Amino acid sequence: MGFTTPKAPEFDVDHWSQRPYAERLHMMCVTWATQGFGAPVAAYLFYVVKLVAYVGGFVAFAATTPGLGGLEAIGDWWALPVVFGKAVLWTLLWESLGLGCGSGPLTGRYLPPVAGALHWLRPGTTRMPPWRWVPFTGGDRRSVVDVALYAAFVVLVIRALLASNLTVGVVAPIIVVFAVLGLRDKTVFLSGRPEHYLLATAILLFATGGAGIDDTGAGTDQFWAGQKVVMVALWLGAATSKLNHHFPGVVAVMLSNNPLVGHRPASATGSTAASPTTCARHGRQRRWPTAPRWWSTRSRWCCCSAAVGSPPRWPWW
Repeated sequence: MGFTTPKAPEFDVDHWSQRPYAERLHMMCVTWATQGFGAPVAAYLFYVVKLVAYVGGFVAFAATTPGLGGLEAIGDWWALPVVFGKAVLWTLLWESLGLGCGSGPLTGRYLPPVAGALHWLRPGTTRMPPWRWVPFTGGDRRSVVDVALYAAFVVLVIRALLASNLTVGVVAPIIVVFAVLGLRDKTVFLSGRPEHYLLATAILLFATGGAGIDDTGAGTDQFWAGQKVVMVALWLGAATSKLNHHFPGVVAVMLSNNPLVGHRPASATGSTAASPTTCARHGRQRRWPTAPRWWSTRSRWCCCSAAVGSPPRWPWW
């Protein structure tokens, strides 16, 4: 495994490609269990850069808020409500740009590693309205209206990030435009994690009786109480939703992406073969369409190991 070259399986790829489908799937299952995802070093470096950009972007917007005193005074303003509000808005923007947890090579996105904003700013791309009976939302192609709504949302969030006071006049347009955009295309709406960050943004409307939050942090009891209710409810719901039969398979795939989790080479077991029980421990075998390349099959196995029920019959596969 090199800097940009993925770790190849220990079996001969040419021999593998000539085997029956069930045997190919069996060999890939064993390879995934013993070698892991096999991502190159550059794949993990991408996420290091992304984390630095996320934290750096937030600090930059917070430090440039008028009245806070800049980065030198971070010890005085880091816990102010206006800074928390900007953290929420920055995260909402970050997710809505496609830079969130579903981006990069470990999620099957290679070139480009981030495609959210590139897709949503281009007319003619696919969109998915949540309810086709809603007036003026029909169709499955992105129009200039959809692009304009998305661009307006991005501009409004950046405007709020640069503002000194998160008033109703600054925050409310973000919520309205994002809601209208969601009626036109649910993919954009869901990408922003609205159950987290749009709810937290809505709490900003109730800070100081609707007057907004500023650099003083005065009169923000309702703000903090509302944010606590949102966060506790969300994380309790998120935690209990994991108490099911399929989430252990999700964890197994997540661990296989972890660069700090070691994997035992298949040769260490004395054979590249494995019993059906071994395969079952690392994901359920399913009937998926034939893949022309081992890397494509490995990526698909990442998806199917976390799936529940019958696999979808997607036409592009």
